[in-house]
Amino acid sequence: MLGKLSSSLRLAKAIRRDPCGVVLELMRTRGDVCEFGAGPARYLLVSHPKPAAEVLREKSDAFGKGIGLRDARAFLGDGLLTCEDEDWAPPRRCIQEALGVVAPEELAAVARGFTRDALARTRADTSPLRVSDPYAFMAQITAATMGHFLLGVDIRERFPQIHASFEQMCLHASSGMTNVLRLPAWMPTPRRARARLAAATLVTQLRECASDRVARVHATTMAASMSIGLARVRGLPGDVQSQVATLLFTGYETTACCLAWALLLIGASEATQSDLARADGNGHQVETRSQSRSLRLANLIREALRLYPPVWIIPRVARRQVTVGGIVVRPGTSVLVSPLTIHRNPRLWAEPEAFHPDRFSNGAGAADHGGAFVPFGIGQRACVAGNIAVAEAHAVLDEILGSYSVAAPPRDEWSCVALLTLRPQPQSPVVLAARESTHTVEPSRVKQVGGSKAVDTVAPPSHDPAGHPR
Repeated sequence: MLGKLSSSLRLAKAIRRDPCGVVLELMRTRGDVCEFGAGPARYLLVSHPKPAAEVLREKSDAFGKGIGLRDARAFLGDGLLTCEDEDWAPPRRCIQEALGVVAPEELAAVARGFTRDALARTRADTSPLRVSDPYAFMAQITAATMGHFLLGVDIRERFPQIHASFEQMCLHASSGMTNVLRLPAWMPTPRRARARLAAATLVTQLRECASDRVARVHATTMAASMSIGLARVRGLPGDVQSQVATLLFTGYETTACCLAWALLLIGASEATQSDLARADGNGHQVETRSQSRSLRLANLIREALRLYPPVWIIPRVARRQVTVGGIVVRPGTSVLVSPLTIHRNPRLWAEPEAFHPDRFSNGAGAADHGGAFVPFGIGQRACVAGNIAVAEAHAVLDEILGSYSVAAPPRDEWSCVALLTLRPQPQSPVVLAARESTHTVEPSRVKQVGGSKAVDTVAPPSHDPAGHPR
């Protein structure tokens, strides 16, 4: 008995220190579905698409939102990410309609424009651009793009406060995910006080953004469309605020994570950059070259999403006794569906730890891997804007790689920050060098962006990074 307790406490400590490493090791050593204890808490880790579909689709009524997402409700209200039961269905339909106002061509043009703005500082200086925090750099671009379509305003001046509030949300929620010794909800703590203050700041910022939108009478935004739809189904003014906060966070955060990982993967692979260069040179027609490059970029994005899915864990809690993957799950058990472990499962993927964009080269995605490519989740609650996120990532990467070569450290030097999302640790830099430049990169002459004055609006979280999947 004491041996089991000691082992459980050691595992609880390991989860706090390295949550990604723990779930990957459990997947490798205990199989596709495994039950484990960490401190007083009971968990079920799901690392295969079939039992994942049981939790998220076939038996979804047996599960509620789990650890982390419940903590995020203070910030996101009853937004699409955090609402329970059937409350999610009417807003989801309204949001799907609202997403229809985003034309793919306009999305690409706006994302490219904000990318050029973010890179503009290099135009007056021939020195390479050192992006010390790829996530922070990309977050500026994706937040500006999301603000344009969601609210119809330029949110870049307000982004420091908005991002700081969301950072507190991520720290608050991830603490709930990794701290198995949870205090009662009524008990005041410094972390909860900071979370309440950040939530109030977020509400203020979103209201001011809404005032700016009204002043500009930008009626074709997603927020305007949602306002009409939600008023039709409910008429509750708070619904719009919750859905706007949810879409803003998920829209910029997950895409920024995807882009940061993709840029690192490209920069660490000379073969990948050579492949892109060959795509640019192949064929006699511009259209042929463009299609070839576009397909390669699409494969790169898919492989980045496979290796480093921004939503690395989908938490649920069992409301009643239910069977998942042949295991009887007791009420109150935390069920963790993990796209990270599904995507790294050697029983589903050949060379799962390797970066091989060509594994998608025949247009294969989930179908060729038994449904094992699930970066946007499974079932009716899957990400509502996955296609938009991929299209934006494609436009941003194409804009950067069209003008710059990328250099990044090897993958064994990277580490992760495992919060609600999975991001690169801030000290994972990339160097962008203008293609027409012929000089070598000297560290003393490198201009820094990311954690410097250029992007101090999105400073990394002040905590030790957790999680080190390679």
